[in-house]
Amino acid sequence: ILMILRIANPFFPVKMTCDDILMYEEENNNTWSWRIIQWKAQLRSIANTPFVGLGFGGYWELSEFAEGSGVSPHNLYVQITVKLGIIGLFLYLLTILSITRYLLQGLHILRKRKDPELTLIITALIALAGSHTFYFAYALDPISILFLGLGIAVLLDKIKTYSFTITLV
Repeated sequence: ILMILRIANPFFPVKMTCDDILMYEEENNNTWSWRIIQWKAQLRSIANTPFVGLGFGGYWELSEFAEGSGVSPHNLYVQITVKLGIIGLFLYLLTILSITRYLLQGLHILRKRKDPELTLIITALIALAGSHTFYFAYALDPISILFLGLGIAVLLDKIKTYSFTITLV
């Protein structure tokens, strides 16, 4: 969890321990404590299959509040880990890093060419960085995916127009 917190928010205090995180203003912050209870319950559910997760389908179980509750954990990283396991989370993060690298390479090339569609690439990068910080406390947001898709579409068009290549990995 500390690694995910550090990746999601570079300003997160590194010296905090897991106990510090789990006890963080629990009495004074109902939203925070509710999320922590959710995350713990969800992560316990994959104890038998931590590498591959539980798979898609089914509902989110949360025995602390109500048996068979359909409330998601409000954390994309926990959701991916529960459904796809540690391997799925690793592949997701690898994909996000590849997309970030792809957009940064495109940004560099389009900046040199002073292309007016450069702003879409910048918007995609901001959406990517901002949304993945936001996903620590919430689930997937389709609007940020839209901006990310627009940025990638612009790059694909510019690759054809300017005949340059960008490596994804």
